[in-house]
Amino acid sequence: MAKKIRLPRTADINKYIDCDVKTDNGEFVPFTAVPGDSLGDEIYQKAKAGEYGVVSIAPSAGYAWNGKKWAAVPLAQLVATAELQRNALFTKAAESMAPLQDAVDIGEATDKELATLSTWKKYRVALNRLDLSVAPDITWPEMPTDVA
Repeated sequence: MAKKIRLPRTADINKYIDCDVKTDNGEFVPFTAVPGDSLGDEIYQKAKAGEYGVVSIAPSAGYAWNGKKWAAVPLAQLVATAELQRNALFTKAAESMAPLQDAVDIGEATDKELATLSTWKKYRVALNRLDLSVAPDITWPEMPTDVA
């Protein structure tokens, strides 16, 4: 199996290890191995143990794997990526808030729904106040997990 895995790399070895996995047709494809994942845990553990070579770690935030090595990502690209991520999080917040706001609008919201809606609104305000110009060093607010 060691010959089928190459170029282990990561920006956070405790969360994931990216690598290239050789397919049956002989091509290498990118793969993200995550601890505890049914498909990736074995590869993650072996890669972390060095069975596929030394795991290359990103020199710092703002670097991405270009297929051969770590390369600095231009700030404009980091900011654009952060904007896309924030927009996706805004969408998730709106989807979660809509039925809660409906309950408020028709006067049928429970105390739990009111509290959950308030939590989502605070989250959305925090997202809106993020300074994306400091990408990739953005401290993202924690998404609410208690959805009514």
